[in-house]
Amino acid sequence: MIMLSSLLMLTTSIYLIYPPSLGNDTWRDLIYAYEITVSGRVRYTYHSPYPISFLSLIYSLISIVSGIELRWTTALYGFLYQFCLLISVFMLTRRLFHNDKAALLSTLIISISPNLMLWVYGPIPQIHALLLLTLLLLINVTTTNVDGVYMITTIFLLIAQIITHVVVALQTLTVFVGLYLLSKMLNYKYEEQGTFRTMLLCFLVSFTYWLMMYIIEYLLYGPIRNIYTLLVELFTEKAVSKAYSTSPATPPYVLFLVYSYFYIIPILTFVTWLTYDSREKTDGSGGKTTVYIETFFITSISFTSLGFLGNLFMPHLYLDRYLGIGAYILMGILSGYGLLKLSCKGKLGISLTVVVLVLIIASATVSGVFSPDYRPLGTTYASYSVSGPTNHNEYEIALTISEKLENGTLWVDYRYGQQLIFLAIQDPQSGIRKYEHLYRGIKVSGLEIMCIGSYGWKISSEDVKRFMSRQNSILIFREHAFEELLLSSEREKIKNYLHENTNIVFSTDKVKIFISL
Repeated sequence: MIMLSSLLMLTTSIYLIYPPSLGNDTWRDLIYAYEITVSGRVRYTYHSPYPISFLSLIYSLISIVSGIELRWTTALYGFLYQFCLLISVFMLTRRLFHNDKAALLSTLIISISPNLMLWVYGPIPQIHALLLLTLLLLINVTTTNVDGVYMITTIFLLIAQIITHVVVALQTLTVFVGLYLLSKMLNYKYEEQGTFRTMLLCFLVSFTYWLMMYIIEYLLYGPIRNIYTLLVELFTEKAVSKAYSTSPATPPYVLFLVYSYFYIIPILTFVTWLTYDSREKTDGSGGKTTVYIETFFITSISFTSLGFLGNLFMPHLYLDRYLGIGAYILMGILSGYGLLKLSCKGKLGISLTVVVLVLIIASATVSGVFSPDYRPLGTTYASYSVSGPTNHNEYEIALTISEKLENGTLWVDYRYGQQLIFLAIQDPQSGIRKYEHLYRGIKVSGLEIMCIGSYGWKISSEDVKRFMSRQNSILIFREHAFEELLLSSEREKIKNYLHENTNIVFSTDKVKIFISL
């Protein structure tokens, strides 16, 4: 509890420094939440991974019930996510291994995971779905007999997960298929097979319904969307290649510290898989734990491997995030027991345990988990997600900008752009302005807000010239956000072009606004 309280206090202090929300996807979900709050209905969104934004509905309900400002609901949800994830991991690990020390170590390891705690500050639908996965696992571990409460709870959580994020729902299906098959192979008790079988049945019925909806959507909209995506990729391929070839090198010691977490946890998981002996448990629970260890080990290693391969050959799919985060939750649950077994191997084991803990903590610190404006990795997805958060002064500037802009094209970094979009759609009279989605932005009346420089796309001087060649073009230049977005070899050329070919209408140490001549 002391560790959990310390983490919550640290999260609170970060929210006091940076106003929510810190994530790009979170601003998009807040826009949907604002529409729900104003219109009183949940609309079908344009975002195909989760066409019904369940997380936006939660934000809207929190705001209505509590009366707090809508954007602060992400901060409250971040606290709840962190609290529920760590509590469920602790209870699940303790129930599996019947060992409080192993449960505490697993909770500690997950609490400082770079790819889990990052989303406390900018919640996304995927982490909501992963939280539901841990709750489903906890329910399944603690249940031996199927009853009405179990059925209702399971169906509710499964439907909520499928609506929230389909990829995580597929991960959940994979895990429970593995549990069922391994329980059969290891001749586990029939009663336990019954809970696995019921879970699978509930999942398949729920998932089949939503799969049919996706098939219908694909038949109606899929071909057009695929052609459009192909054209976009053709036009942006060179820019992406240039971005990676000119990005500054990261010091080797930083890479070692950041990635040490991602190598240590699979090793500890392997130690657990190798050393656990079901015969140690005299109460008959060892067989059940073995099933979970085998399943978690096989599925997590498979997800991680697919994530790394996807990152190498299909980086635009972000499989390292979509599959990797869920895999590290499963490995984190097992790794505490592995670390505990390691510490029991004499002085050498204790020394290795201390080294492992130091590396894990150093990895979390260096990777920027608790410092959202720290960017050690340059072009990786994780570092992009925490780069350039807005401070309170920039938020006040955004309020002023949103009131004065009526027409033209506004070019801005993704993080600040999503915040401006959230403000631009709000109308004092009607509640919400009509808008249409554009690629990387929206159009509200005569104003276009375009978000630039993300997903590996570095901005060159030619890009800036193209942006500002439009009539009534406006560029909001945030120094600390554009550090990672501009090609390092052309930064001076870009700044010289802006000063020579545009008018500066607003200037502070951190934010400058340029208007085309």
